[in-house]
Amino acid sequence: MPDAHKDQPRRCKDKDELALDALAVYSIRLLCGDMVDRASSGHLGTPFGCAPLANALWGSIMKFSPNKRWLNRDRFVLSVGHASALLYSMLHLVGTGAGGPYEVCMEQLKQFRQAGSSTPGHPEFRMTSGVEVTTGPLGQGFANAVGMAISEAHLAARFNREGFPLFDHYTYVLAGDGCLMEGVAQEDVGGVFAAKGWNVLRLEDGNQVYLCFRDFMWLDYVLSAYEEIVEEAKSQKEKPTIIIMKTTIGCGAGKGVEATSKAHGGKFSNLEDLRKKWHSPAGLRTGGGDLDKQVADLVQQELDALAAYGSPDCSSAAKSGVLPKFYVPRPVLQRFRSYGKQGDGLCESWEDLCRRFCETFRQKEPAVVKDLEERLQADFSDLRSPDVASSVGAHFPSIQGNFLPPSLRPGASYAGRYIHFGVREHACLAILNGICSYSALIPYASLFTVFFQYGMPALRMASISKFPVLYIGTHDSIDLGEDGPTHQPVEVLPQLRAMPNFLVIRPADVEEVVGAFRVFAEQYTGHREVEQYIDPKPLKRRPVFIMTSRGELGLPYKSNVAMKGRDGVLRGAYVVHDCCDAHSSQLTTSQLPDIILIGSGQDVALVMETKALLLQWSRKVNQQLSGAFDGFPAAKWEGQALLKVRVVSMPCWEIFDEQDQEYQDSVLLSNFNDILRIYVEKAATKNTGHDKYAHFSILMPSYGLSGKAKDVEKILEFTPEYVAAKVWSSWIQRGRRLQLHGDRADQGTALRVLLKQGLRVLGFRA
Repeated sequence: MPDAHKDQPRRCKDKDELALDALAVYSIRLLCGDMVDRASSGHLGTPFGCAPLANALWGSIMKFSPNKRWLNRDRFVLSVGHASALLYSMLHLVGTGAGGPYEVCMEQLKQFRQAGSSTPGHPEFRMTSGVEVTTGPLGQGFANAVGMAISEAHLAARFNREGFPLFDHYTYVLAGDGCLMEGVAQEDVGGVFAAKGWNVLRLEDGNQVYLCFRDFMWLDYVLSAYEEIVEEAKSQKEKPTIIIMKTTIGCGAGKGVEATSKAHGGKFSNLEDLRKKWHSPAGLRTGGGDLDKQVADLVQQELDALAAYGSPDCSSAAKSGVLPKFYVPRPVLQRFRSYGKQGDGLCESWEDLCRRFCETFRQKEPAVVKDLEERLQADFSDLRSPDVASSVGAHFPSIQGNFLPPSLRPGASYAGRYIHFGVREHACLAILNGICSYSALIPYASLFTVFFQYGMPALRMASISKFPVLYIGTHDSIDLGEDGPTHQPVEVLPQLRAMPNFLVIRPADVEEVVGAFRVFAEQYTGHREVEQYIDPKPLKRRPVFIMTSRGELGLPYKSNVAMKGRDGVLRGAYVVHDCCDAHSSQLTTSQLPDIILIGSGQDVALVMETKALLLQWSRKVNQQLSGAFDGFPAAKWEGQALLKVRVVSMPCWEIFDEQDQEYQDSVLLSNFNDILRIYVEKAATKNTGHDKYAHFSILMPSYGLSGKAKDVEKILEFTPEYVAAKVWSSWIQRGRRLQLHGDRADQGTALRVLLKQGLRVLGFRA
């Protein structure tokens, strides 16, 4: 782009338009100032500096509506999320649209940054109508906007035909120099801007004295130039466009604040002086040019109207000669509301275009028409939509073709579904959030589990935003072997589980993988395959992380229970192998296990082998005891006293915690105090929450190491023999404690004592 300040031709507006523009800019700044002042918290530097840009975007450039079913609306992303006062002010000013009113009424502006309001400190998706994505951590919004542009490019390649431009909107992202300093933006710039033809315009707030207007002619240029600059940017079809505006932080705030770090955060102490300067006829006429004098006439008309209104507050404001706090002059409000309502007609025209497209191509391209109709009928952000059920199944097997610029290689197309991100993990995951917010595509990503840590901020934003994104993490534990601790993500599993509203599923076999995908799909179908016993919880929007292993699972194994793995995942945990073959839900005392071994993923096979060893040792002890009693005719031996062990697979903690207490008790038997529950998992040990489910856990005490998988497991004591020895020792020690405390409910104490004696005979230490 050429230097807009020097080379851009001027398109002068008439004086009435310019006066209204100037009053709008002043009013936007004061409205933002009042919000931050009342909250005693917030940021005004960017809202003051970018008010002229906001006036142009929301007053004459963008096509927008709160109706999210209008997929071809322009998107605005505030990557500098701390400048949220500016976004909320503009949403309030544009008012209503095809989908009903934006939620940002004047009362909500007054509740800025207060608990329970729809105007939180940083924009939050689903919290405020008109907010496309949650932003705050710098750079995230920039990547989200790229995801939206990818969605537009893909849908345009898929559906646009000559005479039917169904998808040709633009994505505008306001990003600051801080956003560009973030690594995620560098990944985007390196990989994304190398692409071509994406309708994303990035507007950078450069925090330098450039667009701070001083007099009539400068203001004339600035307010006239934005539309021309953006139109030229739109004409650049070969690649995304960046418009660099070297704005002044806190522009207009006065000496000592403007262009200093003081302007960044907090309220301005001179706000009332600024009100007298911009919302008072006397202030505008004092030292102002011809334009400010014309603005003064508009303000005077407002004061006259307030005086005529007759209320005490209005009369008081009229007498003071200054417009009151949180006041938007009627001409400004009417202009924004009038422009905002144009979205109604644009949305209706687009819906009519879609109908005509379907009629025209139904016979010629039935699959394309069916695909479009499903996307139009089903809001992918609404879990209640059953119409999309058929499309979910169609999406997973049809991931084919690369998403590439047609000019890059023969046969390439934006209609492809596979995006090559290289090793840009953070950008990949943040872009997925933008694709998900588009509400027409189902995004997923697959990486080594350990490298998801590069994109943790993006995963966190997906969780906060309730984006149903699918993540597939491979190579999940120490079985990666030779790559060593740098690639063995023993701490990632607890990290992911710690995130609220985030499902982590660690399947143990193919059946459980199927169940994991069913969990993800039910967010789109709105249909739950398995209901809870008593209190069905509502379906939630949330990301799903499926964590898989590289090594062999050691499965399938012969199960002696009725529930299949694909159904068990929908419960979060289930009995894989019980201590008896009875399928009755009402177990007798003799059928209760002595020990419950719990595992997830690859570790389920480990605890299955551990169970086999425990039963083998138990038989040997019985043989020794039986032989010992043969030498004492007076003693009576009642026969076999074998250990009873239940194995539980717990692929998803979060889903299991949502089950009713009856089901949880049926799996873990937590209402029986004498049953020892032990959790076995190759995950880090620090405050990981396993004690919710087990008395004792066998976890990773350190990072892994480099070597053959079998050798690594042996050194770190994660072989069946080591685990069985720890389980046996823990079981006996627990029996001793229960016996010492006189716990009469402990049915296994006598058996523990006998087995302890038998272990000594066998040469084991207990």
